[in-house]
Amino acid sequence: MIPPGADTVLVRHGDVGSKSAKVQSDMERVLRENLKRTLESRDIEASVDVRWARIFARGDDVDAIADAATDAFGVVSASPCLVVDPTMRGIRRALANTAREHYDGGAFAVEARRAGSHDFTSQDIGRDGGEAVWEAVADEFQPEVDLDDPDITFFVECRDDAAYVFLEKRDGPGGLPLGTQRPLVALVSGGIDSPVAAYEAMKRGAPVIPVYLDLGPYGGPDHEARAIETVRRLSPYASGRDLTVHKVPAGPAVERVVEETGAERMLVYRRLMYRIAEAVAQEAGAVGVVTGEALGQKSSQT
Repeated sequence: MIPPGADTVLVRHGDVGSKSAKVQSDMERVLRENLKRTLESRDIEASVDVRWARIFARGDDVDAIADAATDAFGVVSASPCLVVDPTMRGIRRALANTAREHYDGGAFAVEARRAGSHDFTSQDIGRDGGEAVWEAVADEFQPEVDLDDPDITFFVECRDDAAYVFLEKRDGPGGLPLGTQRPLVALVSGGIDSPVAAYEAMKRGAPVIPVYLDLGPYGGPDHEARAIETVRRLSPYASGRDLTVHKVPAGPAVERVVEETGAERMLVYRRLMYRIAEAVAQEAGAVGVVTGEALGQKSSQT
């Protein structure tokens, strides 16, 4: 739900805030640039700024902006919000208008946070804001207050120069902004394990370089198509970065492995995979390799 007149999305990060001041500032800058690239890749016009350990994206389509923000690693949540003067009068008016638009029954609560210098407290916002919501709908139905389990919550975040009124917190993936760690080569196949492993690496800030081994007669077009599709599904989380799959012609090498090995075939094949990935990593400047394998796992190829 979006407050009437909303033109800003408030974006929150999590792990970034646990870093030192300098590292936090650097990571916030990367997150801001990532969000800008994500918006540009989706043809969404918006300005993006960082203030008070928050990121603010402003544009006409706040619904699309919030959805884009919650695909960016490092983002914990995003809220389309209405920006008003940081006065009790401005907050009350915004809450009343929002209530008339979205509150049509059940119990409600007002949850307020305040930072800065004001002549009122967070508790004052909750009390007076709740009164404004009540009065806005009282002629239509009998409102109820439930601070523990409300059907609808009106959120207010008040700062020195502005107050932000919103109704929802859309969950993001969390983690660290993509690009704050060194890149990794990601070996991808048509299964689910490799893209999940790549996603988890990206979530910790490491860009990935997808590598697919063309197994020749032991793979085939369907195998390759599935691998490319898994990488395509990672694209929305790549912050506008290139996720082109690097295709390595490994068919002749695999044929030789089949011809010259016996029971140790899969061990030799896996070593081959890692040697290829290592060569790609050295050429691309990556610092490691990520795969979807688990220790003791029996390969589906056996």
